[in-house]
Amino acid sequence: MQTNKRMNKLTITLTTLLLMAFSAICEQSRPNVVFIVSDDLNCYLGAYGNKDVISPNIDKLAARGTVFTKAACQFPVCGPSRSSFMTGLRPNTVGIVSNGPSLYETNPGIKSIPSYFKSSGYVTARAGKIFNHVDNNEKTDWDFILDGGISPEGRKRANTGEEILVDAGHIHWNAMWRNPTCKDEDLPDGANTLSVTKWIKKKKDKPFFLAMGFLKPHRPLIIPKRYYDLYEPNKLYQSWQKYANEELPSTARNTSGKKLEAAINEEQRIGLNHAYYASISYVDAQVGKIMMALDDAGVKDNTIVVLFGDNGYHLGEHRTWGKNMLFEPSARVPLIIVDPAKKTLRSYDKIVELIDLFPTLIDMCDLPKLNELEGESLQAAIHGNSNPVKPVSYSQVDVRKGWTIRTERWRLINADPAKETLLLFDLKNDPYELNNQINNPERSALVSKLKSLAASKGFKVK
Repeated sequence: MQTNKRMNKLTITLTTLLLMAFSAICEQSRPNVVFIVSDDLNCYLGAYGNKDVISPNIDKLAARGTVFTKAACQFPVCGPSRSSFMTGLRPNTVGIVSNGPSLYETNPGIKSIPSYFKSSGYVTARAGKIFNHVDNNEKTDWDFILDGGISPEGRKRANTGEEILVDAGHIHWNAMWRNPTCKDEDLPDGANTLSVTKWIKKKKDKPFFLAMGFLKPHRPLIIPKRYYDLYEPNKLYQSWQKYANEELPSTARNTSGKKLEAAINEEQRIGLNHAYYASISYVDAQVGKIMMALDDAGVKDNTIVVLFGDNGYHLGEHRTWGKNMLFEPSARVPLIIVDPAKKTLRSYDKIVELIDLFPTLIDMCDLPKLNELEGESLQAAIHGNSNPVKPVSYSQVDVRKGWTIRTERWRLINADPAKETLLLFDLKNDPYELNNQINNPERSALVSKLKSLAASKGFKVK
């Protein structure tokens, strides 16, 4: 009897050890994740067809993965967008529709991408802006905070250069750009990149989830002079010229964007446009350094990379500057996903949303599913499944509770639901959204269908 007890105890111990060993092997075999979000990055990238921009590292990354050509943010403002995609929930579900509230204070105990990966055995680290600023001190989800420091000499160098300021009468949305003669690491994005690349090269016993948040191309556009020097400003694409005769309801444009348009002159338009391009090239250079660090550390072939913008950005389209609007330049974002383990589709031209990132990473890393997420996994799409992930995408703003719904071809905007200010654009034949078809009787059934879908998501419809 005593011998049987010893044998049973030994069997249990061996089983436990085997399970622990198996769990450790599974943990080590899981892919790493590098999650890169760039603030106010629109689709002015070579991988998205822009022929003027210099973005070789992002384009190289895109060539290794899947470029999503119709990705939508759920809210074209930093805080609500980030609270949404970091939880896989829509802004109205999270309850954050402005930049002020803290995700963690508003939703105690909520599951976010880093908290879930940490609970699943991943080492989690971040640098820069991942959640909105108010949540950057939230440390429970991160094993490592990798924000880099800037030397006093670097700060002095970063304060050089010619500064241009366009006062639009709204201090937060003033347009300012400057071209200091400084090193990349004299500015926050470069300093954070330097810190992150050093961390990547350190040996780790567990897979890691690393989030890198670039502050640029968010204004103010303070970028090392050498990135400005890459461009001839007058030769860059000037989107605003297409909209000289456009007529839109005033409620369709954001207030600060209209004020800036009223304050800016042609020379300043060209300068602000130039600064934005320079900022993209600066971010692109940092992306290249991170990719090189993954290669040098020998983990490139076991690391999923996601790169995207938290929201789009208008550079004169619809005669406005900035975001917080419901047109294609604000609501559409670049999204690139690289899965080095499998052959992937080069381009996915159907509808996806940023809330799809959380369930996608869960599937790609073979983690237990979370049924409460409102996004859909893009794993099958990345690997060539031609079936659409979803028929439409939704974006919203807090101003007048406006919303937009987009299909592969059409975008319906309700800029003012109380007055039902509707705009309908055929993006296949009118990609610049110049011909509002809302009064076309042939489109009435389409409009009714899209309004019904919007109402099903809780948006106000007359």
